[in-house]
Amino acid sequence: MQLTGFVRFHEGIRRNLVLMPWGICCFLVMTVLLMCGCEKKKTAMAGAQEEVGVSEVVVQPKNVPLRIERVAQTASSREVSIVARVEGYLINRAYTEGDEVKEGELLFEIDHKPFMASLEEAQGRRTQAQAQLKLAEIELARNQQLVKTNVAAQNDLDKAIASYETARGNMQLQDGAVINAGLNLSYTSITSPLKGRAGKANFEVGSYVGGPQNIVLAQAVQTDPMYVYFFVSEADLLKMREGVKSNRYSSSNKGELRVKLTLSDGADYPNEGKLNFFDIKINPQTGTAMVRAEVPNPDDLLLPGEYVKVHLIGIEQLHTLAVPQRAVIQNAGGQFLAVIGPGEKVDFRPVVMGNWTGDNWIIDKGLKPGDRVIVDGTTKIKPGIRVKATLLVTDAATTPTAHASAVTTAPQAK
Repeated sequence: MQLTGFVRFHEGIRRNLVLMPWGICCFLVMTVLLMCGCEKKKTAMAGAQEEVGVSEVVVQPKNVPLRIERVAQTASSREVSIVARVEGYLINRAYTEGDEVKEGELLFEIDHKPFMASLEEAQGRRTQAQAQLKLAEIELARNQQLVKTNVAAQNDLDKAIASYETARGNMQLQDGAVINAGLNLSYTSITSPLKGRAGKANFEVGSYVGGPQNIVLAQAVQTDPMYVYFFVSEADLLKMREGVKSNRYSSSNKGELRVKLTLSDGADYPNEGKLNFFDIKINPQTGTAMVRAEVPNPDDLLLPGEYVKVHLIGIEQLHTLAVPQRAVIQNAGGQFLAVIGPGEKVDFRPVVMGNWTGDNWIIDKGLKPGDRVIVDGTTKIKPGIRVKATLLVTDAATTPTAHASAVTTAPQAK
């Protein structure tokens, strides 16, 4: 009995030892199959995640307005000093400080009584000179007649001629003295030389004016038209010259450069102006050149010294590529655009930015006509990823070609 039980126990152990490798193998095979299935599922999920939905534009050349915007400062088109041309006591200020004045309007009066006396004195001397000249003419005529009849000597005639010339010269001197006295009298009434505004008076009534240190009585400025000064960089000037030379720019104003202004509160100034001066040299310290525009100011909306924004208008940049501003990717390495290439895969392309027009950036370098640029969805992509693109209609691109219209979605991942 004991032997039989031992044999049975031994046989059971032997059978278990034989079956155990087969169980382990089955377990390992099942584990491997499960892991492969998980990896395939992860791979399929990863492939599905790489196909990102984005929107695109197909860039094509078009004409866009050339946008040059600068901070500028206004200045009067004429600014003059109101001066006293004769000395005397100021007896009247005839204008209200800061108000508008007309050309020829009375501003100041200097006591004129001394100058009226000087004029009368000059006129009296001229009357005397006139009488002396008349007497000299009579003496000259008499001596001429006496010489003809041999009653007087030639020496007497020569003296008569000299006396006449002296009297005539004195008459001219007295005429000049009368004119000068009349001018000095007129200078006692000081008028505005322009239509504009007269500033604060430097002297009160009763002051003695007209000396070397007190001749400027006030300042007057002309505010219509108004000048607007701003600066353009050397790079922009070179770019404009190159554009004109290569016929990349066109003007709708027959070559006249026009400007519009934006006031400091953001409001648009209603009157357009025109550029009328370019500095003849570049400032070596700032690398800029001064430019001046002339702007009508009939309603005195502009005052000298205001800061405004000036916009150059009427010029188009021809055959230009532009993209929406939100399509531009900027980082420490510069500016980039996400371009859809073969196989609907993304390529990040470095570009050189130009000016902006409306909601679009002009691309100077880095793009070519027909390129497909991603606009929306740039935060979800990376180089080499496949995308599913939807065509976005904007003013940055012209109507796409038939090929570009057809290729708007990426092929499904298999």
